[in-house]
Amino acid sequence: MSRHRVHIVAFDVPFPADYGGVIDIYFKCRTLTRLGIEVILHCYQYGRPEQSELNNVASEVHYYPRRRTDGLFSFSLPHIVASRQHPDLLARLQQDDAPILYEGLHATFFLAHPSLEGRTQVVRMHNIEHAYYRQLAEQESNPVRKAYHLLESRRLRRYESILGRADHIAAISEGDAFELTIRYGDLVKDVPGFHPYHEVAGPLGRGAYAFYHANLSVIENHRAAMWLVNEVFAELDSPLVIAGREPSSELIRAARPFPWIRIVADPEQDEMDTLLRDAQVVVLPTFQSTGLKLKLISSLFKGRHVLVTPDMVQGSGLSALCSQASIPQEFRREAMRLMTIPYTADIRHAREKVLLPRFDNMSNGKILMRLLLEPTC
Repeated sequence: MSRHRVHIVAFDVPFPADYGGVIDIYFKCRTLTRLGIEVILHCYQYGRPEQSELNNVASEVHYYPRRRTDGLFSFSLPHIVASRQHPDLLARLQQDDAPILYEGLHATFFLAHPSLEGRTQVVRMHNIEHAYYRQLAEQESNPVRKAYHLLESRRLRRYESILGRADHIAAISEGDAFELTIRYGDLVKDVPGFHPYHEVAGPLGRGAYAFYHANLSVIENHRAAMWLVNEVFAELDSPLVIAGREPSSELIRAARPFPWIRIVADPEQDEMDTLLRDAQVVVLPTFQSTGLKLKLISSLFKGRHVLVTPDMVQGSGLSALCSQASIPQEFRREAMRLMTIPYTADIRHAREKVLLPRFDNMSNGKILMRLLLEPTC
């Protein structure tokens, strides 16, 4: 069997590449294909349809339904793992001896299966999942969803030890790599996130408004948007644009009294790119420090000034490229200061020196190739 064939087990259909995890998966597949790897892509489905575009980044694409009730009442397996198991996936993995890349703990149901013993198996960690779910629980007001997130966090903490069965663990951020190394030692490698950007292209000069972009249906992002509206920009009388998927009626109502705050619901990618390009400062508060926020990467590659809360850059290696503020009054003051400062060639050059070496897809693709194809490295 050719050593240049690799299975990738994705927790979702990675196209459109319109949120963090699937952005990483899609551009990872594209990069590995360009490096000469034959990618066999396996996708779990739960709302996203089959996509012909994936045939351009993989030689084979297979789809499996995610069984959403599996694991809900389990006392051992996390729901995100138990709901992603399918006998057809195992049968296809057994057809050859090619390396397997599991995308997240979500996809690792077959990691310890006896029939796959001896195979090179790598797990891509998009988050410290038990910490992520604990933080979701802290932000959730609905008691049923809060209880689910707390239970899932406990199950994920216990289940995470399965990572010891992998040959390598590819962490997406420096901070996650450090934490995972404490538990799994030399198995852990730092492999930065894959993305669609090739140059630092924020336009020089000044833009017109502050800008927040995210999948607004995610509770973490909804909370950040509400914080911007209620705690920061309600008192600024300075333009703010919030754009993203599925903004809630609560967010739309919160912004309505302030004519300088605009909500853009479900923009197409071209519109999102234009909004980012024309912004003066991208504001990115978050209340979770796990993983790597790919909206931070896009903002630094394509936008002007970037203002964050400290959790957004914790463990990312990117704190020097962003302005930071923690509490609303500091955030207001820093946002207004940045609104007056042109984005210069010197600022862009400083970003290039940090972003282009660390977040070069081809270089990081070669690192991943070595993990998959040279298991003793």
